[in-house]
Amino acid sequence: MMVKNRLSSLLVEAVAVLICLLFVIPFVFAVINSFKTYPEMMESFIRLPNRLNFENYVKAWTVMKGLRPFINSIIITVFSIIGIVLFSSMAAYKLSRTKDRKSWVIYLIFVFALVVPFHCYMIPLVKLTASLKLTKSYIGIVLIYWGICMPYAIFLQHGFVKSRPYDIEASAVIDGCTPFKTFFFIVFPLMKPIVST
Repeated sequence: MMVKNRLSSLLVEAVAVLICLLFVIPFVFAVINSFKTYPEMMESFIRLPNRLNFENYVKAWTVMKGLRPFINSIIITVFSIIGIVLFSSMAAYKLSRTKDRKSWVIYLIFVFALVVPFHCYMIPLVKLTASLKLTKSYIGIVLIYWGICMPYAIFLQHGFVKSRPYDIEASAVIDGCTPFKTFFFIVFPLMKPIVST
């Protein structure tokens, strides 16, 4: 029995190492080839460069105009994540704790939005963004990310909140907490595992 367990764990480890290598090898080759000249790259993709050539990095820095793309990515990512986490957690909390038909219908609309493939609404979304003149702004891309990611976030958090007991919130309401205080000081800290997901 022990030998069988050892063999199965070795097999699992071997598969895990193989999967890791499959993910790491392309990155290693990308780094190696970034130091090659174009003729060297065309000659052999696998071979190490004759000498370290930093021209590609200088060219990339010049074309990308320095740190601007990285700053743009950071701004868009930060505001997208803050909005998605904040609004989806509030919506999921409200929809899971309200026991009427209207909140159930709204929740189902969010769930059905997950079924629609991005390709179906990609072109109308671009046209709408262009007509609102939001194509070359941070707010345009942030709003698009909110709209695309919100249904999935609400779906995940709705199930999480529903599985939590209501007793803590009920005792907070009895102690005089407003709905906002109950959410931000009691419910939201309990949602850390699902919010980090």
